[in-house]
Amino acid sequence: MKREIAGAPQQGPGERYNPPPKHACEESNWQLPLDRENRLHFHARVYKRRIVHFSIEHQHRWDGEWKCVARIDSKDSIHLHLWDRWGTVLVDHKVITEIPPSPEGQQVVHNGFEPAGQLLEAKWEEHLRRWSE
Repeated sequence: MKREIAGAPQQGPGERYNPPPKHACEESNWQLPLDRENRLHFHARVYKRRIVHFSIEHQHRWDGEWKCVARIDSKDSIHLHLWDRWGTVLVDHKVITEIPPSPEGQQVVHNGFEPAGQLLEAKWEEHLRRWSE
């Protein structure tokens, strides 16, 4: 017998979080310098004053171009990606937080944005060392 918890979102197999459509959201992009050669690039989609989708990248200037070292985004889950300088994937889709496929998912994404940025800011030097190896 399947037990259900009162008030818990009911999820069917294969369901996943889908943010509101792009046309219904405001989009913002901005950068936070870490030093002369490193920055965090933020992209956020906002719906009804909530961040409903985001991507935060640690970018490093190498050979005159900004290259992605690490990224945390909220597609399907809040998760981490890491690369080396040649574009080889070091970490792919390491889940930080699952996002429920219900309206509560919007709050999970909104609440996960700031900690994601803090994590990338705190670990940027470690990620850059891995990228450079």
